[in-house]
Amino acid sequence: MATRQARRAANKQGNMYSIKTGFNTIFTHPQLAATTLQAVQYVSPILIASNVLANLHVLRCLGTEGNVSKLDPTIFSNCMYSCRQQSAYSNGTASAEALE
Repeated sequence: MATRQARRAANKQGNMYSIKTGFNTIFTHPQLAATTLQAVQYVSPILIASNVLANLHVLRCLGTEGNVSKLDPTIFSNCMYSCRQQSAYSNGTASAEALE
């Protein structure tokens, strides 16, 4: 394996190195690994759905108006919040106040 200095020199020349590691190498504590996997399994579908929702919004704007207003982080946050609420509703974990 190349040393750190050798990798830096190669990176300056345009020869990039890729360092690969595994999930179990980073998360050595079993409980932390289990909690992290559980969080990823919960968030991943919501993140995918919110990205689809944001893309559909842009496509709708292009189709009806022909232009798209500035896309700032707020629209993506709103899409994420909406999909999270929908996920909680469909799983039956949402409170009555959150659904109103």
